[in-house]
Amino acid sequence: MSTAAQTGHVSPSMCPHCAGTIGRRIRTVRAALGISQHVMALHLGIADKTIKNYEGGHRDPPSSLIAAICEQFRIDAAWLLLGDPSRPMFQHEQARVD
Repeated sequence: MSTAAQTGHVSPSMCPHCAGTIGRRIRTVRAALGISQHVMALHLGIADKTIKNYEGGHRDPPSSLIAAICEQFRIDAAWLLLGDPSRPMFQHEQARVD
């Protein structure tokens, strides 16, 4: 797990992604956790291509998936939805990938 996942904060190099689209923030979550699109898709019960479409900005995730990302990976919902860099990415000290 990356340092960002351990500390719960976005590194300065990732902050530009905070202000981007929700797809970019999903990609930032994946990068911070050090997992592939395939692994994230498995944890969320969706197809790999679906994650790729969200990250690429081709589709917006439904609210149910946003809630699942926040719950499964302990992501702060306000950070994920709004991209507020003043908020920590993770809800708790450490993210989880079971």
